[in-house]
Amino acid sequence: MSYTRIDVPDSASPPITPIATFNFGPTSRSETINNRVFFGYTAGLGIDIAVLPNVFVRAEWEYVQFKTFQDVNLHLNTVRAGVGVRF
Repeated sequence: MSYTRIDVPDSASPPITPIATFNFGPTSRSETINNRVFFGYTAGLGIDIAVLPNVFVRAEWEYVQFKTFQDVNLHLNTVRAGVGVRF
């Protein structure tokens, strides 16, 4: 998102000094690349714990890292939790 201010001078009053363009939030870049394969690796841990004879809780963690591409490093960390019931 960007904000641009345009000042139109009024002949009855002194002109307003323009304000610089403001950028809100982080800037990003994008590029489309087709027919490429990017390599990386993934690792994870998980555990299931029985809290009752038919109920268990689960926690998982996953880490994914892709090869650096055009000075961009991509690392993903995912954490999941859940509750399950056995019928």
